[in-house]
Amino acid sequence: MAQALTTFLLACALTSSCACSRKDAPAREDASQTLEDFSMTQTDSGRRLWTLSAPKARLLSEGAALLAHPHIEMYRNGRVASTAEGAEGIVREGSQDFLLRGNVRIYSPQERATLKTDRLQYVARSGRFKTDSAVSIEQPGALLRGRGLDADSTLSEIRIRHMETKLR
Repeated sequence: MAQALTTFLLACALTSSCACSRKDAPAREDASQTLEDFSMTQTDSGRRLWTLSAPKARLLSEGAALLAHPHIEMYRNGRVASTAEGAEGIVREGSQDFLLRGNVRIYSPQERATLKTDRLQYVARSGRFKTDSAVSIEQPGALLRGRGLDADSTLSEIRIRHMETKLR
């Protein structure tokens, strides 16, 4: 019930998101509501795609929610494919895209890989993570570093621009 209410409140607060600016950092003083224990789930035909939770979310008038310490679970075939977290996040209602900033980490149990960066965007339309920032990916026996990334939500398909590799 609380999750349904939270989703309803977010939808009401973000109805104008299609016309909102694509700035990364919404004005922090522009909060219209603050929610605690925020959670939302993105589905497609009843299938869970991702679940986002945060201890605190500030709903902003320009059609976004600013999240403190967000945690995201990405799903594939009904199972958790990867988990992501960061110091701060922004989610926009109209696109269902989100941005993580500050000490961003994604872990994929299937690939036994951990991705680290300072900023990472999830593009819902393509179901992919993207960044232009420095990245590192650790897997057993390898450390990959580079700048710029495009990856699927399980980290099984990764493209790193300007890559440097160290084998252990």
